[in-house]
Amino acid sequence: MKLYCNGDLIGSLTNYFYETPWASARIEPVDPEAYERLCRASHFLSIVLNENWGDLTEEEENQVYAQRLADLQITDADLTHFQGKWEIRESDHRDRQGEIRLNTCDSDRWVTWRW
Repeated sequence: MKLYCNGDLIGSLTNYFYETPWASARIEPVDPEAYERLCRASHFLSIVLNENWGDLTEEEENQVYAQRLADLQITDADLTHFQGKWEIRESDHRDRQGEIRLNTCDSDRWVTWRW
């Protein structure tokens, strides 16, 4: 199986398993640096945005937001890319398994999604 985001090949999937409702697999990324950027975007969207930033003004929130992006070395474009269309395809590229909702990807090279 292959993992695609917005039509771009992200990597090959192995060690697939399914544990209701989540599916997981190990990924061998075609571009490890790009994959790491996607993982940092995943972290930002699932962890950072859910943190309690206290009683900040809108300007202060924007500064914290920008600083957290900078700390993770990602941009709004990386976040938009991560939130794009994810799909699993068979190795021949033609046989689509379908669109998925990617839940997490991590630097240990495991990805988790829902079919």
